[in-house]
Formats: sequence, structure tokens, C-alpha cells
Amino acid sequence: MLYNQRILHGDNGTLRELSRELNDLAAQTVVVDLATSVDYLYVGSDLPFNHRFVQVSVANSVAGTLSVDIWDGTAWVPAVEVIDGTSNSSGVPFAQSGVLSWTLDRNSHWGKEDTTENMTGSGLTTRKIYGMYWARITVSASMSASTALAYIGHRFADDNLMTVTYPDLMRSEVLTAFAAGKTSWNDQHLLAAEEILTDLRQRKILWSANQVLAWEQFQFAATHKCAEIVYRAFHGQYEEQRAAAVKSYQKAITQGVFVVDRNENGRVEQRERRPAGVIFRT
Repeated sequence: MLYNQRILHGDNGTLRELSRELNDLAAQTVVVDLATSVDYLYVGSDLPFNHRFVQVSVANSVAGTLSVDIWDGTAWVPAVEVIDGTSNSSGVPFAQSGVLSWTLDRNSHWGKEDTTENMTGSGLTTRKIYGMYWARITVSASMSASTALAYIGHRFADDNLMTVTYPDLMRSEVLTAFAAGKTSWNDQHLLAAEEILTDLRQRKILWSANQVLAWEQFQFAATHKCAEIVYRAFHGQYEEQRAAAVKSYQKAITQGVFVVDRNENGRVEQRERRPAGVIFRT
């Protein structure tokens, strides 16, 4: 679960609060059928951010282009280098679960708003939401009316890497032994991301999940953490394998250099690619 995140659906001028449903790993899914030109998905957070994992529960089937805009304090400005991991090979956004990432235009900046009441022209002025940065997601073609989402947050790895690293865990008999009808480790990947973020806070690498600007750097650590979560759920039956996964995770998570947003501007800067000490905000 992401703290300090607000999610709203601008539904033809009416704002629907979806924060509780889409911040909670265990909450029910909600229909988010974005219509072109009139509907928006707003995401607010405590710091600037450049990606979100989106879990799709009911896929969209209408081809189109997904766009991301950033609120700069005065207006919405387009993000660049938008990579839509929810799009399938046919160019359908929200057709599958995946990471949506983007880059802040070099000539733009984020604007933190004391209250959404002051965001004239944003579509958010009817609410009182304090002290957040905002991004807005739109689509070029109206989505299927049944399109539904289950979660918006962080996921650093998936079963593709698990298949290569822990092939035994991908056997159907292991999945169904964990839970009847289980076909993937998605829930455990989400939990792994939460545990990694907690670990990074404890190590004083970051204080907010939004300081993670290069989520790919945690793919291997997240895969090992996911395996650890799976093995420990079997209550000692695979203690040797669990211990090996823990050891592999510790090696991956102590790689030495993490790309995190030290100055909280939402950009990956060269100096942030270098080793640093404690980077809590002062």
C-alpha cells in the first residue's frame, strides 16, 4: 500500500475518490472507463514521481494512446518518454497489468499545491486535498465500459524473471499448493515491493517510495524477496531454499548505489547515480 497517495477519477466533470480502493492490495476492483476528452485519472503524491505499476483486473479492448500530464503549478504539461507497460502488442492501453513510466520534460517542473482548491483549470478545484504533486492520465480513445483496475502502486519484478531465477516455483503444482486456483505470484510480487521499500527506509536510503526513480534497479532484489515470501509461507518445508533466497536478496539489495531522488525534483540527475550517505530530507 502506498501512503500519501490520492487517486481520483474525473468522470465527465464529476470526481470519484478511488484512493481507498486502488491503494489497497486487498481491496475490490473498480471500474475506470476513461472516455476521451472528458475523463481523467488523477494521481497525487507527497513527492514528484515518474512511474506507477497499474494492476488491471478487467482489460480494455479499445486501441489508443495513453498520455501523462504533470501539474507545474499553473497548468498541465505533457510528460515525455512515456512508456506504457499496460499496453499490449495491438496498442491497447490498460489491456494488461504493467508499469507506466514517464520523464519530466527538461523545460518543465513539478508544482506542489498547498490545496487543490487553487489549481484553476486542473479539474480538481472542487476538492480540498493538501500538499501534493499531481499527474494526470488520459487516453486518445474511449476505453471499454467494463475496464477495471485493482491497484496502483509499486511492483519491481514479475513472473518472467521468476521463471528464469526460480523455475521450480513456477510449476503449477507449487502454485496450487500455495492456494487453490493460483496461476501467478503477482500478489507476492506486490508484497515484495512493499517489503523492499520498508527495508530501504530502515537503511535510510530513502524516506518516501516516490524517491525511487529507476524501479528496474530492484528487479533482482524483488525476485529474490518474492521467492523468500513464497518459501516462508510453506512453514519450514523449504527452509534451505528460503535461506538461499534471503542470502541472494541481501546481496542484491546492498549493491551500493541506488538511483533515488535526493533533491525531490522528480528527475534522474547524474549526481544521484553516485554513492551517497544518509539522504533523509532535512
